[in-house]
Amino acid sequence: MGMIVEAYKIEIKGLVQGVGFRPFIYKLAKRHSIRGNVENNNEGVLVQAEGNRNHLQQFIKAMKAEAPVASKIAAINIKVEPITGFENFSILPSHS
Repeated sequence: MGMIVEAYKIEIKGLVQGVGFRPFIYKLAKRHSIRGNVENNNEGVLVQAEGNRNHLQQFIKAMKAEAPVASKIAAINIKVEPITGFENFSILPSHS
């Protein structure tokens, strides 16, 4: 029985910039075997995440449970996306 691999686009809105949120997401992704990337955007933080469905669900739970103290998540929007085939997880530079 193979693992079900899914791809999610996760938008995290709220006070999530300038509080160490991208490195936090990077560490979580590594811990949960998630591939993809994280970046800041106009709305907050955008995560492209691919991995085993169970790992993705644990990854999202951990985001809420372990968010940096200085951050405040207002909303997390999740959209299922086509699989891109990321090979690792990376932090993308901020757009300024």
